[in-house]
Amino acid sequence: STPISVGTFSQSAGTLIDNGNTITVTGTGANTWTKSAGTFTATGTATFTGTAPQIGPANFNSLSINVGSPNTATLTAATTVAGTLTLTTGALANGSNLTLGNAATISRAMGSLGATPTFGTSVSVTYTAGGVTTGPELPTSTTALQALSFNNASGTVTLAANATVNGALTIGSGATLADGGFALTAKGSVSNSGTHTGIGKILLAGTANQALSGAGAYGNLELNNSTGATLSGSPTINGALTLTTGTFAVGANTLTLSGPTIAG
Repeated sequence: STPISVGTFSQSAGTLIDNGNTITVTGTGANTWTKSAGTFTATGTATFTGTAPQIGPANFNSLSINVGSPNTATLTAATTVAGTLTLTTGALANGSNLTLGNAATISRAMGSLGATPTFGTSVSVTYTAGGVTTGPELPTSTTALQALSFNNASGTVTLAANATVNGALTIGSGATLADGGFALTAKGSVSNSGTHTGIGKILLAGTANQALSGAGAYGNLELNNSTGATLSGSPTINGALTLTTGTFAVGANTLTLSGPTIAG
């Protein structure tokens, strides 16, 4: 029950139980990972580090792509990731072959997805590096994205489309989120210890009172929640604060308004 490193993996019979360990696959090219028969019981992580691995049919618990830029790993057949998909470096050419389990997580650093996967009932997405623009890892569905975190300690993550997060939205310390002119709708709590910029907005549109914590900075912020929002930190709003519906409760905190307008 220890992590292993192999050049290629091929299973045609029997049962392999990874016992929660990491299998690092260093090979590249055709048949880097193949499975024609047998049972692979996955509770650990399969990590691919070769320059151009081709990954055949698989059911992974967690899958990590770290093939280096500008290299590409390719899914050549139906692949399921039940737990966490980690995109460290390089591209994952998934086509229509990638299915994520219910409540799966995508952790994206400098890597990328080539196409929209089949999402489960919910997915959480975390960005761990700046200098990237969001892609098909963010679902277009307004109900699928559960938690969204920007944990890039430096650099900027830029939105490429509108998105809706139904659970917690987190902008970590040192992180910068550029909205790209799009709306990021938050329906749960918001923790901002970093910076939000852009001519788009963060829209508070939950159905229960939304807690806003942290002393970070917002660009444009809009409240459209009849049950309101409550501060538990002292943020700065550098853009417009729009109060469409609901009460924005500041309490004993300090709300610094550096923007041009307050509307509503």
